[in-house]
Amino acid sequence: MTSRPWIPGLLLVASWAAAQEVEPAVLAVERVGPSVVNLSTERLVERKLPAHTRREGPARAQGARAVNLGSGVIVDPAGFVLTNAHVVARASRILVGVPGLEGQLEAELVAVRYADDLALLKLEAPAPLPAIELADPESIRVGQTCLAFGNPYGLESSVSKGVISARGRRLRHAGHEFPQRFLQTDAAINPGNSGGPLVDLQGRLIGINTAVHDEGRGIGFAIPVGHLRAALAALSGPGVLQAAYTGLTLEDAPEGAEVTQVAAESPAARAGIHVGDRVVAAGALPVQAAYQVQLALATAEPERPLLLAIEGSDGVRRGATLTPVVCPDRVLVRDRTGLVTRLLSPSR
Repeated sequence: MTSRPWIPGLLLVASWAAAQEVEPAVLAVERVGPSVVNLSTERLVERKLPAHTRREGPARAQGARAVNLGSGVIVDPAGFVLTNAHVVARASRILVGVPGLEGQLEAELVAVRYADDLALLKLEAPAPLPAIELADPESIRVGQTCLAFGNPYGLESSVSKGVISARGRRLRHAGHEFPQRFLQTDAAINPGNSGGPLVDLQGRLIGINTAVHDEGRGIGFAIPVGHLRAALAALSGPGVLQAAYTGLTLEDAPEGAEVTQVAAESPAARAGIHVGDRVVAAGALPVQAAYQVQLALATAEPERPLLLAIEGSDGVRRGATLTPVVCPDRVLVRDRTGLVTRLLSPSR
């Protein structure tokens, strides 16, 4: 019988090497963390003074300042932040804590869809901000590990871990049934987590934390990324944020944003853009979804060219210089789509 030589230290080396392997969840947290922001909103509320505090005269109302906490996620380097509408509803001031920046930045509420419970904010930061990557909606599986980020009870930059418990859940709140179907997760979601991202182990956005079950623990809900893509396109579309006009209509494509309509004699037509083309980059930013092009156009100044990278239906890539013009006729977005919006000035 032959014996195999024992190599001293081999087991120790193998154990040490295994210890050096970083868990996928840790890598995801390190990737996503810089894109998660903490929100603090202020709003004025009126309350009647108690009778024993009134010396004379009728009841008087006294203004009080209510502070609410929430979370958000950066979806574009230009400073656009996605959060829940209920986090910023009726806020007179929105303050945002951004990882790596001292103090807080004041945010502008630029568009909101109350029916979907989603809102888009704009920050003015000294440099481009790290934007999160959106996952493919078809990649989400029941049972997969997920991470919920947020600001629960004011505990900034908190992370909880769980799994996707179910897809396609219906939710009702205060008699209102939300149009979208939700992801269900057992990752801990608490007050202050609302508006924060739910991500996969690759650090990609799969949902926005929105609600918890009133009567159970470990039952949280998130707006799924498929609905987020569509909502972002609506929140940032022509006539909503864009004061500049291009005549370009886009939809999500597997890679990039597909051109579905080009208005005759529009800036897009003059730039040589055609139906069926795909926009794969806007300026220096690679494009994965239609909303990214629309956010770039939302901050574009009329008459200032924007270089797009286009891939034609023949697979050949080319450049197109798109020069927006002043919007010829403002659309009544609120009446037609239910959006409550405010146009961004070119400097914002």
